[in-house]
Parts: sequence; structure tokens; C-alpha cells
Amino acid sequence: MKKLGLLLLLLLTVLTGCAGADVPAVEDCGWTLSSVQGGENGQVVACEPDRKTENPSAAVLEMDCMAQDGTIALTDRTNGKTYTGTYALDAADPETNTYSVTLEGEDGLAVCGNTTFYDGSTAPTFIINFGDYVLNFTAAEAE
Repeated sequence: MKKLGLLLLLLLTVLTGCAGADVPAVEDCGWTLSSVQGGENGQVVACEPDRKTENPSAAVLEMDCMAQDGTIALTDRTNGKTYTGTYALDAADPETNTYSVTLEGEDGLAVCGNTTFYDGSTAPTFIINFGDYVLNFTAAEAE
């Protein structure tokens, strides 16, 4: 699973946003889950409702993430549960911030940066790798 974590970091580093764009810190945004990947092939096992059509076998999951002052909380809006833990900045470079995360006793690795998508759009992303699962978040839109 460490290979998957390193691959995830490499992928985000390669796909990070345009030069000159500020690198987001996890505290800079509220985050909305876009997908959860798992299993041997990294398939999408859960996703936000808007992505269900492209991931028909995935469960629908609505989750938000907030981080502040070393505390992280994931709120599952589908079941009303909140999962809490801690995070710490491990490394920062011009394109990404890397964090250690512990959530409900599970240790993970997270990375925050600006991802450029195939259509050329750019968005802040926060990705948490818990070994068997990877949680992909995008910056929550202001309401």
C-alpha cells in the first residue's frame, strides 16, 4: 500500500495546477468528497451523488471535511456521523502540502494541491490515503 501512496503523491505532483497559483493548505477550504477509491484496482467504491451516473456500482456518499489547528473532522451527511482526528504538516513545496493524518485511530497520508483536470480547469484538491482506501476531496463551493 505504500506504493499506492507514493503513486498518489507522484500523480498529484504531476497534475498540480499552474505555476504561480497559491498552494492551498488543508485549513484554507472546506472540502467535499468527490470519490472513494479502493480494492486492488483502485475502482471507485463510493462517490458524491453527481458522480453516480459515471460510477453505477459505487455507493452514494455525501461527506465534508474541515481541518483547523491540527484537528480534522469528516462529517458523513448520509448517516449523520462525524469522524475526528489529527493532522500535521509533514512537507511543503511549491506545488503541494503533505500531511500525516490520524482519523479514528487509523494513520494515513494526505496531500493538498491544485489539480489541473483534462479539460484544463484547475481546482484545489485534498486526497487522503488510508492504505486500502483513498478519499478524494475538492474545495467546497461557497453557498
